Amino acid sequence: MKNACIFQLIAIFLGGTIPLWSGTPQETFKAYIMAAKDRDFDKLWTLQAKLKNVPERIQQQEREIARSNFERNSTDADFVILSQRLVGECAVIITREVKHGVEQAMDLDPVFLVKQDGEWNICRTLKRVEAVAPEKIEVFSKLEAWFQGFKHGVRWSAERTSGDAAKPPADDHAQ
Repeated sequence: MKNACIFQLIAIFLGGTIPLWSGTPQETFKAYIMAAKDRDFDKLWTLQAKLKNVPERIQQQEREIARSNFERNSTDADFVILSQRLVGECAVIITREVKHGVEQAMDLDPVFLVKQDGEWNICRTLKRVEAVAPEKIEVFSKLEAWFQGFKHGVRWSAERTSGDAAKPPADDHAQ
């Protein structure tokens, strides 16, 4: 869960789209992490899923809260993408944090993405998904269940192999 906290520190209350960087969920996630490392709030903001059909003042308030949180927090961690699952315009990427060149063995976290206006955008939690894409919450609930099963499988494997769980394949597509 430490991994989730770090990721959430850079993701708190952000929203948006960016057409040039988000051809796939993995590209979006990688651009997001690079923007966090570069301390580029504007890029982070554009890669985050936004609320739809809300007044501009609400969007502006959300952006100001995000900027405040961004300025208070930072990350020096890298993330390895272990697997992903795509279902239509919904995706989850499973990540593992890397600190100082060492992977954090059991610290797996989901990164949820939703397509908005044809571009992949990051949602930090299922609650955020429900706010930005309520019509897709059922699909994301299934993706969350898949993540939990994956995480359980990695832990089980690690227990059976003295803590050295084999890395799963980089991509796992479900249609």
